[in-house]
Amino acid sequence: MFPSRLDTAVLASLVEMGGEELRLQLLADLRACEDGLKTLCCLSPETATGTTPQTAHLLHTLRGIAMTIGAATLVQSCIEAENLGHAVGRAALVQSLVAVLQECALVRAQIEQCPDVNA
Repeated sequence: MFPSRLDTAVLASLVEMGGEELRLQLLADLRACEDGLKTLCCLSPETATGTTPQTAHLLHTLRGIAMTIGAATLVQSCIEAENLGHAVGRAALVQSLVAVLQECALVRAQIEQCPDVNA
């Protein structure tokens, strides 16, 4: 068994209140942030000199989702990437974004395994 990437009690409470629709929306929001960061990381020439407004927005959004579901490690990864700002080169930024994306994938996988409370 892998260690929990999020506070399962918080997730269970959210899903209990919002049902399967909320769980699916959380997954969609996580995927959208992941996809956006992957695209910007791989394709955006602005990342050569630091974060773009789009990157900062996606990290901020992802951090908010992570805080909501109690994914402390993902929150920390987002904060670290956000704090890099424009002072770093592409290699350091990409390395930080890869850490965020890896943690996000682990959190998403755990949410996907969450049982449907309506079942």
